[in-house]
Amino acid sequence: METDEEIEEFARRIGLEPHQPWYQYGWESPGVLISRLRNKHRPVFRMRMACQRATRGYGDEDLWSLNNALAKLTVVGCRSLREEAFSYPLELGGWEAWEDILRRIEDGFQAWLDEDGWFSDDPAKEAMFKDAMDLYAHWFSGLWN
Repeated sequence: METDEEIEEFARRIGLEPHQPWYQYGWESPGVLISRLRNKHRPVFRMRMACQRATRGYGDEDLWSLNNALAKLTVVGCRSLREEAFSYPLELGGWEAWEDILRRIEDGFQAWLDEDGWFSDDPAKEAMFKDAMDLYAHWFSGLWN
């Protein structure tokens, strides 16, 4: 592995400017100033997404990663049902069983969000998500308050 000095020496030999970390450029660099201001459009974008969600139920931002948006909604919805719901599917016979199912769905989808859908390092989280998907498919019609 090459050291920083070796990389700097190579850069000098081929005629490149020496590397400076971004924080050493300071106020003299217009690129730093522009990058600090580049997100000024964000409030306008947020307003547009809010208007789209209010009028059609979803925003363009949701469609860019629909799986992520649905996973977030599932986590929040299952948590809300566990904390605030007053009903459960009758075939379960009790609130505790329904609460356990909602918790497993919530934990599985949260694991998916934490790993961004890539379970290559953690097969336990992948199994948790598969269990959550099975429960989600089976109890989909029971996800109401």
